[in-house]
Amino acid sequence: MDQKSVVITGSSRGIGFTLAAELLKAGCRVMVSGKSEEHLRRAAERFKEHGDRLGAKICDVTKLADLEALWNEAKERFGTVDVWVNNAGIGQDWRPVWELDPHTVRYIVDTNVIGLIHGAQVAFRGMKAQGAGRIWNMEGFGSDGRTMSNLSVYGATKRAVAFFTDSLAREARGTGVLVGSLRPGMTATDFVLAPLRRDPERLKKSLPILNIIADKPETVASFLAPRVIADRRQGARVRWLTGGRLFLRFLTAPFVKRKVFDL
Repeated sequence: MDQKSVVITGSSRGIGFTLAAELLKAGCRVMVSGKSEEHLRRAAERFKEHGDRLGAKICDVTKLADLEALWNEAKERFGTVDVWVNNAGIGQDWRPVWELDPHTVRYIVDTNVIGLIHGAQVAFRGMKAQGAGRIWNMEGFGSDGRTMSNLSVYGATKRAVAFFTDSLAREARGTGVLVGSLRPGMTATDFVLAPLRRDPERLKKSLPILNIIADKPETVASFLAPRVIADRRQGARVRWLTGGRLFLRFLTAPFVKRKVFDL
């Protein structure tokens, strides 16, 4: 993993931040990004010990120009971009679709789908020109076709991500660029908690299950990081929370009490 250069969108906090931390710890050069100047400043401050192996740049993935500027900054700083992770995404409040305002719906789709597609386009063109590279797209609930009430828009975007990734991997054959997807499962971050905190009753009811199925982001990132660099399969799907692991957790839940969320 030493000296591989990685760009991660949406990495100023959450699973993107912890993935960046693992990669930096392993010796990679990492460009972190996010749309919030404050969150990005805090991330850069926490990573300052890594010196010139760290880059940080504002990037709102709903803006194509921001994604192009992110690529150009990483290319100029590191010489090559070996890995690009389309991680940036937003969730939705636990509400039926008819209660979501049009602006919210559009913003979720623009971020999770259009932003990811544009990120993949920018990275693919750059990697094809340099002769090689690896693009990872971050999946989520809904990617495998499962459905759940009150997550219709978010789940639909992640189903779209899965289809897009599989199709892009086919298109990429013979180009030198590898395409795959990451499935981190549920992680104990604000991405999960923020919508639930706005509905305290649901949070109270959901917490026992969340503590069974979720993981600390550091646990998941330590699993994903080496695979993000080393996996050389076209169309790879790297999954942390497998069906077998989930089944075992529910089987042992009466005897093993997990506390993932510190509330």
